[in-house]
Amino acid sequence: MPFGIEGPRATQWQAQGWWRGTPVLTLPPPNTHLVVLAAHPDDETLGVGGLLHAASQRQLPITVLIASDGEASHPNSPSHQPGELSRIRQRETAAAMDVLAPAATLRHLHLPDGHLTEHQPALVDALEQAVGIDTDTWLLSTWLDDGHPDHAAAARAARMVAAHRSATRLFEYPIWFWHLADPEDSPPAFVNVVHRFDLTPSDRRARADALAQYPSQTHPLSDQPGDEAVLPGRFLAHFDRDCDFLLPMTITGRNSDPGGQ
Repeated sequence: MPFGIEGPRATQWQAQGWWRGTPVLTLPPPNTHLVVLAAHPDDETLGVGGLLHAASQRQLPITVLIASDGEASHPNSPSHQPGELSRIRQRETAAAMDVLAPAATLRHLHLPDGHLTEHQPALVDALEQAVGIDTDTWLLSTWLDDGHPDHAAAARAARMVAAHRSATRLFEYPIWFWHLADPEDSPPAFVNVVHRFDLTPSDRRARADALAQYPSQTHPLSDQPGDEAVLPGRFLAHFDRDCDFLLPMTITGRNSDPGGQ
């Protein structure tokens, strides 16, 4: 059970009045570089998998940075050591990206899972290299207020980089928020900002197929205690929907204009 709590059901979120009333986000112009920062393997698929597939179909240039290898996903596993989990999850990410955006550049930063806060400079350096200076870029990162310190560290790094690049539009995507927050008491800072990116049936199938490439997270590693699935079906149901949700971020007085073409 993630974070030791059962969490709300996906249907509880979908019943909220704001769910269908959020502004719609569309893809940017064709030459815009899409840079995705994921704190862990599978964040990219859970958070923006549908958008990645849509952007790939439009042949946008895409770079995906995976900050950690997710080697701490099963700290009490009797069957898998962290090094083995690291290798497994890197292979899973490659397989997922082959589904979502096979032409994308995929880079693993190999920073320690659970300790991204202590490695903020390395995150910033990697993002600066990926984004460049004057290239029109959409930078997508895990959300600062997602409830996980690694997700917050990734968001802080993305904000630092975007603050000095006027051609970069920053968006953050929630993942654990759907599991940790109360649908009946969603914070205005979320509800008043969030946008939806609508998915085609093809985008949804690609996202589901990409998630299926992460069996180390969606299925038990073994039948022994400590090897339970990290992402149970109740949690995954939050991502079986017809859109991806992103929050456009305001950086140094300028807003990340949500309009594409």
